[in-house]
Amino acid sequence: ENIATALPISTAGTPYDGIRFFANGTIGDTDDSTSAQQDEGRRVRDVDYFGLDLAAGQQILVDIDAAIHGSTLDSYLRIFNDVGVLQSVIINGVLYTAENDGALVPMIPVGFGAPVSVGAPGERLGNSQVRGNTASTRPDTDSYLNFVAPTAGRYYIAVSGAGNNNYNPLTGANAIPGSTG
Repeated sequence: ENIATALPISTAGTPYDGIRFFANGTIGDTDDSTSAQQDEGRRVRDVDYFGLDLAAGQQILVDIDAAIHGSTLDSYLRIFNDVGVLQSVIINGVLYTAENDGALVPMIPVGFGAPVSVGAPGERLGNSQVRGNTASTRPDTDSYLNFVAPTAGRYYIAVSGAGNNNYNPLTGANAIPGSTG
C-alpha cells in the first residue's frame, strides 16, 4: 500500500470542506495484492492512507480513537505531502515532525526544544482509557495530530501500528511489523 491507494476524503483539486470525516478501519486487515507486501507478514505491516486537499493555512485535527472501541491497536500517525515528504507541526512555537505514537510517547523536536506528549482534546494524557464497553482499561495509545497545511495541495494521513514508522509512502517499501487492531 502507498499514497496512490489512499481513500479519498476530498476529491483531488477540491479543498476539504472541514466537515467531520469518520473512517472505520483495522490495521492488519490488508489484502493488497498489488503491493510489495505480498508475503505472509504483510498484515502486520499494514498502513491505511487517507488523501485530502487542503488550502494554505487550513487546519485539520486527526484523532485515532481505537481504545474506546475495544481495539488493541497501538496506533502510529504520520502526515505526508503529495510527493511523500513527511510534514511538520508546530506545538508551543517548537517544530516537530508530523508523526505521533500516542499520548504516552513524547514527540521529538526538529532541532532545539523539549520533547512533548500530545493527546487529543478531551482524552486523558498518559492515563488509562476505557476499553470498549467493558470494565477493562489500557494505557492511552491512540494517536493525535493538529496539522496546519503550509501550502495548498494534496496531503495524506497515514495510520499504521506502532513500530511501523519508517515505510516509504510512495512505494510502501521498508514497512516493518507493528501493532495491529
